[in-house]
Amino acid sequence: MMKNTMALLLILTALLGCAGMGAQMERFRARNRIRLQSLKVGMSQDSALAAMGSEVVEISNKWEVGPLNPRRQTQVLSNPYKTEIYAGARDTLDVFYYYAELKRQDGAISDDELVPLVFKEGRLLGWGHSFLQESITRYEIRFR
Repeated sequence: MMKNTMALLLILTALLGCAGMGAQMERFRARNRIRLQSLKVGMSQDSALAAMGSEVVEISNKWEVGPLNPRRQTQVLSNPYKTEIYAGARDTLDVFYYYAELKRQDGAISDDELVPLVFKEGRLLGWGHSFLQESITRYEIRFR
């Protein structure tokens, strides 16, 4: 009976550990989705970036490591998650990516889980993947 109880506790601890790290990541994504709602096309880059925040969060399962969850995992999330500069013949776009979506629960953060904010000359043009693709076409950005 004691062995069964211990085994059950170990299983629950492992399951809660995975949920704990996943729950922390979901809170981070949810905060970014809420912040996206405060953005307005045309606002200054400084105002938009301030609205999105600039925190760095280390999410870890360090408290959930045990026999059924033997490896410590750590994920560092930051706002913005990454940045890129797209230079065209005449125009330059600054793109800031924010982690706001979950497509696959694979432990990796892929580009389709990031929401791009597109700026030109210090002003927010818009956001989202389709908007970024339209902007690349409109401003004749070429990749080599």
